[in-house]
Amino acid sequence: MTTYTGPEISVQRSAEALKAHLSDFAHFEALFPDSVTYFKVYDEGFTFQLGQLPKVALKREASDDPDRMILSSAGGTVDFRLIASFKAAQDNACQVRLSVEGDFNPMIRMMLEKPLNQLLSDLSDGLSRL
Repeated sequence: MTTYTGPEISVQRSAEALKAHLSDFAHFEALFPDSVTYFKVYDEGFTFQLGQLPKVALKREASDDPDRMILSSAGGTVDFRLIASFKAAQDNACQVRLSVEGDFNPMIRMMLEKPLNQLLSDLSDGLSRL
């Protein structure tokens, strides 16, 4: 299992409020960089495309952990999970860390490392502006 981890950031919302905000997948569009060329929301997830890269579909994955929100790939050639981990800091603030986990072969891992790290950084920047 390969894991790419973004920076831990502070968000001026409670962990519960932020998780509820992100449960409306339309809110994810504002987190992505300007290089998103396609974004479509579905009941249980969304599909996006960055530049000329292939479209990626993510769907909500059931989780018993109240401090995590997990989105897993929905189809495509590479299976992975986008995980948001929440940690309460104060009444109206929390710490959030995004990560991507997947079983990538060495060639795919090498090709994905830079774009995934950049995506995690861009999404974290978007979260910090909420």
